[in-house]
Amino acid sequence: MKKKIAAVVLTLAMLVPASSYAAGSYRSNNTTSVIGSTKVYLGVKYGVLTIEPDISGADNIEVDNLGFMFGGHINDYLSLEFDYTQTVSAGQEDFLGSVTKVKTDTTGFFLVARTTGAVYFKGRVGYTWIDQHVSGQGSDRIYGLAYSAGVGFELSDTFALEGEYTIYPKTDEFDRFGSAGDLDTRFLSVNAVWSYD
Repeated sequence: MKKKIAAVVLTLAMLVPASSYAAGSYRSNNTTSVIGSTKVYLGVKYGVLTIEPDISGADNIEVDNLGFMFGGHINDYLSLEFDYTQTVSAGQEDFLGSVTKVKTDTTGFFLVARTTGAVYFKGRVGYTWIDQHVSGQGSDRIYGLAYSAGVGFELSDTFALEGEYTIYPKTDEFDRFGSAGDLDTRFLSVNAVWSYD
């Protein structure tokens, strides 16, 4: 169950040192954030979205999602961001002998706060909705607040890599399997971000 999450973490761990070495002179000579000083940015993200139903006998469901982000900076520390991800590989749950496939698309508008520097930290809070489709059961749309935390590495004056962890709104009931319980949805992603003046 944890192999996909480990793969995302390993990808980020491998990309950052290699890219940092190649851009060593940039990072050693820049202590302020170049990405944060630009007006707009675009990004792509890929990761593992984990669905955790609080139902006896049901395992976590892991879904591969690919998406994009678009943002505009208010100042060096704050920005507004639109975020969308779509399932590219459905999760699968085998519950009581019945195999169920799950797809989960996410959409959100976020306020983003970030530190400055070639290595920076970020946090997001925003209003989101999740479109969840369960095979043979139909679709649901879940609304609510989502929260993110992450770390970024500026590798040039226009490009950065980020690792990000997002917690999506929890539902009160998840009765796809004939039971009730809470449903937690979390997303661990690797982001590639390009900035523009």
